[in-house]
Amino acid sequence: MSGRDLRMFITNHRADDAEKLVIRMKYGLGSQKYKPVDYEQLKALAEAKKVACLHTDLKIQKILQAGKVNKEHTLINQHQRVWWKEHPRLIEVRKKIESQLQQLLEDGNTENVFYFEMKEYGAMLQRDQEAFRTATVDPILQLKKDLKQRLIEIQHCYQGDGLNSCQIQQQVESVRTQQKMITDMLEQERSILEEQIKNIEFEEEISPHLDEIPEDVHYLECPYLNLKASVLQEFQNLNAKYKSQLEEINHQLKFMDRNCGWSEEDHWTFLVIVDLYSHETQNRNMLYMDMLLRLLPHKSRQELVQEMRAHQEEMARLEAAIAAQKRERELEQERKEREKEMCRRTMDKEKIKQFYAEKQHKREELEQKHQQRLRELKNEMAEQAKRDRERVKHRQELLQKRRQERKALILQQMQEEEERQKVLDAYWQKFSVTAQFDPVRMMGDTEASKARTGTGTQEEFLLQKPLFHLCTYTDKQVVADPRVRIEQALREAGLHNTFYAREVLSKIPPTRPPRRDMESTLFKD
Repeated sequence: MSGRDLRMFITNHRADDAEKLVIRMKYGLGSQKYKPVDYEQLKALAEAKKVACLHTDLKIQKILQAGKVNKEHTLINQHQRVWWKEHPRLIEVRKKIESQLQQLLEDGNTENVFYFEMKEYGAMLQRDQEAFRTATVDPILQLKKDLKQRLIEIQHCYQGDGLNSCQIQQQVESVRTQQKMITDMLEQERSILEEQIKNIEFEEEISPHLDEIPEDVHYLECPYLNLKASVLQEFQNLNAKYKSQLEEINHQLKFMDRNCGWSEEDHWTFLVIVDLYSHETQNRNMLYMDMLLRLLPHKSRQELVQEMRAHQEEMARLEAAIAAQKRERELEQERKEREKEMCRRTMDKEKIKQFYAEKQHKREELEQKHQQRLRELKNEMAEQAKRDRERVKHRQELLQKRRQERKALILQQMQEEEERQKVLDAYWQKFSVTAQFDPVRMMGDTEASKARTGTGTQEEFLLQKPLFHLCTYTDKQVVADPRVRIEQALREAGLHNTFYAREVLSKIPPTRPPRRDMESTLFKD
């Protein structure tokens, strides 16, 4: 036993409890510690609690009812989305079928009685639809438009005209009654037409000559007798196979209950609703089950579930049968393809043999042509070699002749150059230098330099006089130039050698523009 279970055996006892019991036994019912009970007040409190409980219960009922209404509204909205999505698709399918039918009637032979009757019947239906729309639909639409206009007028300027409201309500009820009568009449006519169509038995007549081979097959030309016999036997096998399948299908149709024990209308409604809510629809099972319960109130949920299971089993069985038939057709097709492949290979082998024979014959003819062409080419090459040797000899003679002419031309040019050089030497001899060699005079000062520097003069000069007269600027004039100040600031910042400094200095103009006669034009041309 754990410590947690041990706590169940511990009891609490206080001495005050024993004293209270002694006092109760001593004074009995007349104890001064208890006051008399006011039953009227307690009854009023109970009634108040009961009323409050009823109010709470009413609120809960209202909340539940509001929840049901919201749930019903949500389901209706979901149904509306599905039905509005299906509505344009059905309209499109209807237009497509009507256009195909109209195209069929237009393309049909006008001399055929069937096409003529169908066109007349289509025109009659069109006239009936127009008459029905004019007599029934258009008045209802007009009444609906008038009622909307009347409601708008009442909302803007309300007048208590009870007589007109009663008359309008009576008119609406009258139109509703007439519409219901027309709808019931149309529904009855539809049921009668469906019953008549259902009672019509369409029996397909099977040709009594189904087991016979078509006569055209016997007269077909075939170079291989075995192949023709196999084709005829294949026709027999196909006839027997499809005849047995047709008998089996007819037997199954006789004992098949397409409605699964339901009425035709209920079964049709069930199939339409199940197909309407596709597998991509959210909450599909809940939606189509809710719609089936609304449209088939006489069917329980269990019956609908069983019908859905039977429908699924039937679909699975049909899919299995279709898959088996498809597999059988594929096997049959494979067998036919193998037979065709064998026949094709046999014919291909014959064609290949014939092809190789023709190819060998062509190869021999081509080889003979090549031999003949080779001989012709050898003769042409021998003649061409002879012509080439004569041409080479002739070119060598021409080359030797040109070399001799070139040598003679070079000798003539050399002689002319020597004569020209002699003439030039005689001409330059006339202007040769006749001065004596004097290196001291050559390295000494000229008279003009001596006169400029004052060398050799006896004039006195002052020591304070500058050696040369300079034309320059003072330090204030140099510093006044903004280019000097900017260059100094860039140098202090360490940026005087950068591309930025060169760009800045090149764009700063001087304080005074230079003279035009000082502008150089050396590098402008």
